[in-house]
Amino acid sequence: MAAIAAATTGRGSLRRRRGGITLVEATISLVIVAVMIVMGLHTFGSAARGRKVVAGRYSGSALACQLMSEIAQCRYDEPDGDGGFGPEPSEAGGTRAAFDDVDDYHDWSASPPQARGGAVLSGLAGWRRRVTVEYVDPADPDRARSTDTGLKRVTVTVTNPEGKGVSIVCLRGASEATNAEPDPGSHVTWVGVELQVGSDPTGCVRCGTNVLNQAKEQGS
Repeated sequence: MAAIAAATTGRGSLRRRRGGITLVEATISLVIVAVMIVMGLHTFGSAARGRKVVAGRYSGSALACQLMSEIAQCRYDEPDGDGGFGPEPSEAGGTRAAFDDVDDYHDWSASPPQARGGAVLSGLAGWRRRVTVEYVDPADPDRARSTDTGLKRVTVTVTNPEGKGVSIVCLRGASEATNAEPDPGSHVTWVGVELQVGSDPTGCVRCGTNVLNQAKEQGS
C-alpha cells in the first residue's frame, strides 16, 4: 500500500508540474508576440507610405500632362498678331478660359490646381501647378533667348504638398500645323483615368495621356 501511495503521489506531482508555464516562459512568449506586432505594423506602414508615394507620382505626372496638353493645342502667338509676351489685359481674368496662345500661360500658377474655367480640382489641397514659357535657340533648345526665335519652350511643374515636384517640357514652333485655325467643334486632346481607393483623397491615383490625332468629340 505504501508503494502504491508513493506512486500515486509522484504522478500527481508530475501532472501539477505539466499543468502550467513558468514566468520565464510567459515573458518570452510576450516578447515574441510584441516583436511580431511591431514588425507587422512597420510592414503595414511601409506599404501605406509606398502606395502614397506611387499615387503622388502618378497624380503629379497626370496633372502636368493634362495642363501641357491644354497649352499645346493653343497657337504659337496671338491670332491677331498684336499681343505681346504673356496674357493680354483682356485675358487676365483669373482663369485660363481666354488664353489662346502659348505664352499666355507664362508664369501661370495655381494652388490647388484648377480646371481651365477656374473650378478647383477636388482632392488636391496643397498641390501647385506652374507654367514657364520662354524663347529658346532652335539650334540649342536649352539656351533661352530674349527675342522671338520661332521656337518656345514650355515647362509645366507640379509640386505636391511635401514640396516634391515633377516637370515636363514641350517645344512649340511657329511653323507647326497646329498654328492654323482649328476646324469648328470640340476635339479630344487628353484622356485620363482617376482611381479612388477608399474615402481618403490622398488615395486617389490619376493617370492619362495626350491624344495625338485629336479625335473629334461625338456629336460635335
